[in-house]
Amino acid sequence: MTDTKKIVEKYEDIESEICDLRNITDIVSSFVEDKLNGTHRRFMHGDQPMVMVTAREANLMTFSIYQVEKLAKELQDKFYAITEARK
Repeated sequence: MTDTKKIVEKYEDIESEICDLRNITDIVSSFVEDKLNGTHRRFMHGDQPMVMVTAREANLMTFSIYQVEKLAKELQDKFYAITEARK
């Protein structure tokens, strides 16, 4: 396999991982907005009993998710800048 082909495969893997990360953050963000921003602030985790979170905990979770979304976007932008520079 040529070096160029190896590089292209690595870039495709990275691009796929970035896309997966963005999809995961979208799902988690929707979960937080739907479940934790409601008046009851209760949610189930797997087969665990329902738990209550405070408004502060909900805000911290929301902030953390938004930070991950921001980092994923920055990573995607850097990735595309690198691929464009290599052309």
